Amino acid sequence: MEIARDLGVEVRAQITIKHVTPVWIPGRPRRGKDAEDIARLEAALRERGTRPA
Repeated sequence: MEIARDLGVEVRAQITIKHVTPVWIPGRPRRGKDAEDIARLEAALRERGTRPA
């Protein structure tokens, strides 16, 4: 996954979406990839000097 504004989606919004998708779609399990993506996105924010959501 590229850490960017893919399709205009802000990094913080990407983090939020990955956190709440299992809530929005009951029965969808949390995926390991989502946890990895969240960690990567939060690290990118830290590198920019921005706090994660």
